[in-house]
Amino acid sequence: MNIQEFKENYSADPNLRKIVAAKQEKELKKGASLVVFLADKLTQAGSEGLRELITSLEHSGIKQPLCEQSYLALPEETKQSIRAHHAAIVTGVTINSLEDMLVNRGFDIQDWCGRYNLAISGTSLSPAKVAKEFEEIPGEQLKLMYDCISSDKTFGMFFERYTTRMPEMMTSLLESSGALPYIGKTIMPFFKERAKYLITSSTGPES
Repeated sequence: MNIQEFKENYSADPNLRKIVAAKQEKELKKGASLVVFLADKLTQAGSEGLRELITSLEHSGIKQPLCEQSYLALPEETKQSIRAHHAAIVTGVTINSLEDMLVNRGFDIQDWCGRYNLAISGTSLSPAKVAKEFEEIPGEQLKLMYDCISSDKTFGMFFERYTTRMPEMMTSLLESSGALPYIGKTIMPFFKERAKYLITSSTGPES
């Protein structure tokens, strides 16, 4: 599954809530919210789509297409697709961590790194490595994060306006990934469009 297939499999319509809930039950992943379950599917689409692109480029004779010299020589459309699939991975992993930290009142840094590194395995992208394992979130910052979720249950507000309300290490990981500019432009518009159907009744998305 790549990003385009994700969009087709999880189209933004009133039936999406039932479709996602049925898939979640089938996969025995009831612990997470429907939005986070969809974010996990976004991570999967980014990961599988990125590998598809790399395999296709290698078959066309381009060795190590993600190394700097090869990457810079790629057509702009191909580079945009690579950036979009990588941004999908970062988005999905981060949304999963955001929901988890609101429950645990802290950022499990190693969990984020583990999910990200698994998603990029098989590519030549550098794995995320951070010595610190856990970042506690001060009460005032946690309140600001809850305010974001109350206003936007799709988690989009964190990426679009309030990255500073994320834990310091999460912001650092997003910035070092290089994906943050593409998340707002290429990922959140279609993700939020779908996620809105998961936080309301099947009659329609939240306004």
